[in-house]
Amino acid sequence: MNHKIVDVLEVALKGVKDMSNVNVIVGAPIVLGDAYVVPISQVKCSFVGGGMDQKMGKYKEANEYPFGGATGGSINITPSSFLIYQNDSVKLLNADNNTHVLEKLIDESASALNKLITK
Repeated sequence: MNHKIVDVLEVALKGVKDMSNVNVIVGAPIVLGDAYVVPISQVKCSFVGGGMDQKMGKYKEANEYPFGGATGGSINITPSSFLIYQNDSVKLLNADNNTHVLEKLIDESASALNKLITK
């Protein structure tokens, strides 16, 4: 037997799934002249749900109890970086000023490798 809380949670989780699809995280490419820019976002999701059967008063002996349930949630979408493809090179541009050392090393090693290959 399916309980009513299962129905409430299924509806809420379907809504969360619809809002946080892969096209939100990695956006569609944007063409700017000869460059392609792909936005990349960070998605944070919070979800809570609950319910109860009200087994009190005149419903104490009944087989069907009144049900009360609720769900809630939030989705926070923050642009984190942009992947840029231009002139046969790829670069990751952070939207945050706190660029990590590893990302800087990857960017610099790619340009150094390109210079070695072209010579």
